Amino acid sequence: MKKTLATLFLLWSVLFAQAQYLEDIRSIYTYPFDTRNFSIGVDQYGIVRYVTLFGEQILAKEGPVAVAIKDGKAYASTDFECNFDVATIGFTSEVSSICLKLDIDYNGSSITGTVAYADWEKGPDAVLLFPVCLNLTESVGEAIGVAQGRGLAFGIQALNTKINAGFPANCTQQVSELLHYDADPERAAMATPEGTCLQFSAYDRFRPHIRDTYGHEGALAYYLDFPEGSINDASLVLFACRQQDVMGKLAEIEIQEGLVHPTFNDSVWNKLDPMATQSYLCNEYDAKDAAFVSKKCLQAGLDLGRTVQANRIPAVAPLNTDNLLIQGELKLQLPLDATQTEFAVYHSDLFNQHAYLNVLLIDEELVTYRSQEAIGDIHVFYGCTRGAFGTKKVAHKRNAFTFKLWDHPDHTLVPTPKAQDKMVTKEAKKCAKSDAPLLIFNDLKSYAYNGLGDWAITRMLDTMQSYNPDKMLQADQLTHGSWHYLTRVNDNTLWNVTQRSTMAEALAKKQAYYRGNLIPWMIGNFQIHLADKNRKATTMEALEWFLANAAAFDAGFGLDFDANTMRKHGLTDAMLDAINIWESLRLSGAFSEAQKEAFKDPYSNWHIEKGEDSAYLLYPQHISRGYLCNFTDDTWQWNSPYKSRYALRIEVEGKGSISEMEVRTPNGILYLPCNLKGGQCLVYDFDGTAYVADQNYNKLQEVTARGVAYLDEGESEVSFRCEVKSVDKKTPQVTVRFFTRGDAEVIKAQ
Repeated sequence: MKKTLATLFLLWSVLFAQAQYLEDIRSIYTYPFDTRNFSIGVDQYGIVRYVTLFGEQILAKEGPVAVAIKDGKAYASTDFECNFDVATIGFTSEVSSICLKLDIDYNGSSITGTVAYADWEKGPDAVLLFPVCLNLTESVGEAIGVAQGRGLAFGIQALNTKINAGFPANCTQQVSELLHYDADPERAAMATPEGTCLQFSAYDRFRPHIRDTYGHEGALAYYLDFPEGSINDASLVLFACRQQDVMGKLAEIEIQEGLVHPTFNDSVWNKLDPMATQSYLCNEYDAKDAAFVSKKCLQAGLDLGRTVQANRIPAVAPLNTDNLLIQGELKLQLPLDATQTEFAVYHSDLFNQHAYLNVLLIDEELVTYRSQEAIGDIHVFYGCTRGAFGTKKVAHKRNAFTFKLWDHPDHTLVPTPKAQDKMVTKEAKKCAKSDAPLLIFNDLKSYAYNGLGDWAITRMLDTMQSYNPDKMLQADQLTHGSWHYLTRVNDNTLWNVTQRSTMAEALAKKQAYYRGNLIPWMIGNFQIHLADKNRKATTMEALEWFLANAAAFDAGFGLDFDANTMRKHGLTDAMLDAINIWESLRLSGAFSEAQKEAFKDPYSNWHIEKGEDSAYLLYPQHISRGYLCNFTDDTWQWNSPYKSRYALRIEVEGKGSISEMEVRTPNGILYLPCNLKGGQCLVYDFDGTAYVADQNYNKLQEVTARGVAYLDEGESEVSFRCEVKSVDKKTPQVTVRFFTRGDAEVIKAQ
């Protein structure tokens, strides 16, 4: 009997639980938001229940439609109600609700959301809008905020500077715990084990507050005047489409929403034009060199760039203290007279951050210090210079506000937002008078040292673009707001031939990143330099190795080639011609996919030269290691992958000289009758010509070579002989290097 009753009770419990579950399900109402391409469902408790695209579920997991941040704490949405085109999102009693005005393109593929109301006093300090996790993981646009996969694309775009990619960094732990993944506060989208998570927020900039910004923790963030600083009117758009249509959709958004949409010659969108990846000369030049450099750029087919830096204040007197950016507030421990050179302030974590100029502002007086030391709850400054940079030495009261100033590694000071605006406008007007078609912004994120994030970066670029609508803009970093202004990105990695083993892998990662962010990119920079005590002059084979990598990844580069080097390097014209050939073929799409893959081999070398008519000849090239001569038994095993005529480079260093050289192979003897001194080399080319050159490959003397210069495929025993002349009982160091080539492929420009 007891067993029967227990069974009946268990059955009743299960039926009751199912009934309660069904009642709960019936009580949950989901608001559908439907466009032609995609649909979103948000229930009355503020949970995103589904996101479908062309009928396919792309939501990886359910989550809140919004997250509010208040006083350093994160709160998920708990209520959601939509009346006509206005949605009200509630959180907890700690944070008041916000209202979103929705504009749904029922016949298209977008939903626009604009914050219609957020209470300044009780509302959130910041709010993440639509932080969904999607199962589109093939390609993640961390800056642009687009997830792609299975032929589908879904993204979010900020429609004004009040929307930020990511969220305030000092809330990272709370947001991560609430959304159940390790959130990155600077990314618009990020890959997680569960899917691609989108992260966009608006935050209150109406009052100064402490933020973690670009490597500096606990920095004072500047405020913006109302209404620009409030969350109200922050606007973004959700969009979805087929993967192949994503660029067209982004262009459509830019045009429809009045965002910047730069074009070449008022026709082709910069990001879609092949010339968007045209390589450029990245050096700055004096006026006296302008004509010479422009001519050389034309020879190489390179753009001439102008580097722009409009947020540095030179640390020279006199300085206007109103223009200097404050990093944080401190207070004097004791009164300070006008002559003291040691004093203390109360403890601050700001001094955990490295400073370059060590500048403080006390009232209107600037003070520099030699060193500082933390002692208990104070920081003591030693070796102070009072009245620095032309300011006046004065006495200060106890607890007087003392400000730590932002400085930069180049030993300059950083301006306030208003001062930065003036500097940017002044520089933009100068750029408008320049003939350079390219404006280059290095250290882009330094424009956001004021704690205003992408707002400050976008504001600067907007000013530059408005004065220079016919110029390309390029930066070293990519942010969500800068994406619309920039034609391309170059992170300025300086490559050289010693990085063969790491370059291909690094470039593959870069390519995936920039493809995910839907923007043209550059592989980095290459320097052509003269010989000095630490390195040898740049060679043609090193340059062509780099050019092959640019072709492999179909990306341009910056060329660091200063005017002095152009005038003194013996291979300048040959190198510029080589750049022109490689880049013309790359930009015209002449290289096959198979050739591009071959170029990615880190140990491959290539050479291109002009063929008949409009054709070019692409040679795979083998470059041997350097063989050191001992002048007694210089017999080596040379291993060539090709049966080929060989070329030579014989370098002499140190005191003394060599002459009457001969190279003996199983196929014959090559005679090189000349004299080589320290700092010189002999170049013997594939066509049989030879010459003596200095350490920068300037031709000093023609040499008439005689004999046979062929190598078989595989190993060959080779011996080297020469006459040696010592100086001060010291013989020179002689290095021999050989080159062979495989069969040429014919390439025609498209």
